[in-house]
Amino acid sequence: MKVFLRADSSLSIGSGHIIRCLNLAKTLRYSGAQCFFISKNHRGNILDKIGLEGFPVTVISVSDEPDVYIRDEKSWLNGSQRDDAEQFISLVKQQCNNPDIIIVDHYSLDSEWEILVKTCFPDTNLVVIDDLCNRPHHCDLLIDQTYQRSAEEYSSLNENNARILAGAKYALLSPVFSQLRHQSIERKARLAIPKTLILTMGGVDAHNVTGKVLKYLEQAVF
Repeated sequence: MKVFLRADSSLSIGSGHIIRCLNLAKTLRYSGAQCFFISKNHRGNILDKIGLEGFPVTVISVSDEPDVYIRDEKSWLNGSQRDDAEQFISLVKQQCNNPDIIIVDHYSLDSEWEILVKTCFPDTNLVVIDDLCNRPHHCDLLIDQTYQRSAEEYSSLNENNARILAGAKYALLSPVFSQLRHQSIERKARLAIPKTLILTMGGVDAHNVTGKVLKYLEQAVF
C-alpha cells in the first residue's frame, strides 16, 4: 500500500501538521504501508525530521517568502491551490500511478484542491485532517481530533458525504504517550504535590509566549 502525505511546516504554520502526519505515517508503516511526504520548504520548516524518521520527502520549492509571521492561514500556501495541486499530482505520478491513500493536512487547502486531486486519482482514498471546521471539504474521510468536536459540525462543509471521525478519541498522538501512560499515572499517585511543570507552546513560538508565561509563573504564588 502506497500513501502520500501533503503537509507543511514553517515559522507561521508551526510544526503540528507535520508531527501528526508523522504519527499517522508511523502507524501505517507498522501495518506495512509505504509512506511518502510532499512538502514545501518554507522558512523554519522541519523537513529534516521527516527524513530522520525514515520517510522519503519530496520538496516543493518556495521563493519570495516574507521572513515574518503571517497570521492568515489562507496565505500560508504561498501560491494558489490549483498550482499546488498540479505540482502535487505531478510528483505523485513520478512515483506511483494509483496511490492507495492521499492524506492532506493544511489550513490553506480545501475542496478546490481536493477536487482537483480526487479527479486525477478517482480510485484513491482521500483523507483530510482538519481542526478548524471553517471551509468545505471534498474527501472520503475527514479526521478532526478537536476536543468535543462533533461530526454534525461539518454537515454544511461535507461536499462528498465523507465519513467524519471527530473528537479527542481520534487524536493523532505519538505511541510514546500510550507507552508511558501507566508509568505516569503511578508517579502521579505517589506525589501529593506536583514538583515539576512542563510548559510548551508547540514546535514554534515566534512571539516568545513561553518567556512571557515563565515571567508570570515566577511571580505567581501556588
